[in-house]
Amino acid sequence: GDAAGNEADEEAQRLRAAGAAALAAAAVKARAAVAEEERDIQHLVSALIDKQLKKVEIKLRSYERLSEMLELEREQIARERQRLYQERLDFAARKLGITAAGNAEPIASGRDGGGDQAGTDGADAGRDKGAAAASSAMDTDA
Repeated sequence: GDAAGNEADEEAQRLRAAGAAALAAAAVKARAAVAEEERDIQHLVSALIDKQLKKVEIKLRSYERLSEMLELEREQIARERQRLYQERLDFAARKLGITAAGNAEPIASGRDGGGDQAGTDGADAGRDKGAAAASSAMDTDA
């Protein structure tokens, strides 16, 4: 009886040892698989971050180009405004018969066909009207 019991105990012990060895081998394999997956995940996360960084860099360059284009357009609009302002000023001065130097040009009368009707006082009056027109043009431009 004792021999059969001992054999059964030894068999159970061998089975436990084999089970423990199999379990240990499975645990080692599982750890190796987990480590491999962690490396893969780290690699994929790194690649994803690189791609996102490149996208941000591309968007930043695009934004910088757009910003430069807008600045050029702003400058062009400012020049165009200045040109238009000068045209309005020149038109107002021509309409009032004022030269660029601020002197009155002779204004032809519709009745007598021409000539200088205004003396020195007329030139001053024309200059004053031109200054008022220029001032008015500046006020409407702003």
